[in-house]
Amino acid sequence: MPKHLFSSLRLIFLVALAARLIVVALVYPDRLDPRLDHWPFAYETGRIARSIALGEGFAIPLFETTGPTAWMTPLFPYLVAAVFKITGIYTKASAIILLALNSLFSALTCVPVFLIARRTFGESAAVWSA
Repeated sequence: MPKHLFSSLRLIFLVALAARLIVVALVYPDRLDPRLDHWPFAYETGRIARSIALGEGFAIPLFETTGPTAWMTPLFPYLVAAVFKITGIYTKASAIILLALNSLFSALTCVPVFLIARRTFGESAAVWSA
C-alpha cells in the first residue's frame, strides 16, 4: 500500500474514532439510568454479562430470572463481563470503557471498507466510502 494511501486510511480511522468518542462523551450518562434497571446498558448483552460477572453463568438476558440462555454468541458478553469484573457492574467506568471499545471496533470497519472500495472502484471512491 503506498504511503499516501496508508496516511489517508489512518486519518479516516482517527476521524471516525474521534467522532464516535465525542458521541460517547455525550450519551454515556443515559446508559446509567437505574430507573430502567440499567436496561440501556448493552440491553440483553449487558444482562448476560451481569449474570456472568455475578457468577450465575451465561444466563438471564431479560428482567426475570430465565436460567441459561442461547440468546447470542458468548464472545461479546464475556468481554463485557470481564470489564464488569474489573470496573464494577453498571458503573460509569464500565460504561465509558465499553462504549470506547464499541467505538474502536466500529471505527475499524473503515479499514475493510476502504480496502474493498479501493480494489473495486479506485482510490477516490475508497476514501469517500471509508
